[in-house]
Amino acid sequence: MVFNLKKTKRLAVPAGLVIALLLASNYFWQGHVKQADKDTPVTITHQQIQLESSKTGETASSFCARYRLERERARSRELSILNGVIDKSGSDMKARQAAAMRLVEISRDIDKEVKAENLVRCRGVDDCVAIIQPEIATIVIPGKEQAQIEDIKSMLSQVLGCEEEQVCFVYHSR
Repeated sequence: MVFNLKKTKRLAVPAGLVIALLLASNYFWQGHVKQADKDTPVTITHQQIQLESSKTGETASSFCARYRLERERARSRELSILNGVIDKSGSDMKARQAAAMRLVEISRDIDKEVKAENLVRCRGVDDCVAIIQPEIATIVIPGKEQAQIEDIKSMLSQVLGCEEEQVCFVYHSR
């Protein structure tokens, strides 16, 4: 099956943005964010997400599921805060624009992560997690042995919009 990358990208980016905004709106409207949290500017990075992978019985594959869950929670909180800045009538126009740009960046990151994870899975890997950062893209793969996926670095770098040297594979085993 052949995909037209331009056509897919034109559909995936807006769809990802809509999904991210719907998730954030749902979270925000259910009252999970305190009033004090909405007014406090916060930047959440992947390094701040604390995972308890040392719990007994956790497998390498469940690490991926736990990481995705923690990443989604952190993003939901950040999206709620950003939407609060955008919706707040007293917010400065520059702050609103910066919040809107960050929303777009988050949707792009989500799109890149999904594409990268699916590309790695297409190579026979059962599960993985893509961690996108400005300076490096890390693909965490459960298992002790290194899968034969080093040859897809060039494809991953195109999907992620970075250099091949910025794509790193980490093999996680528990």
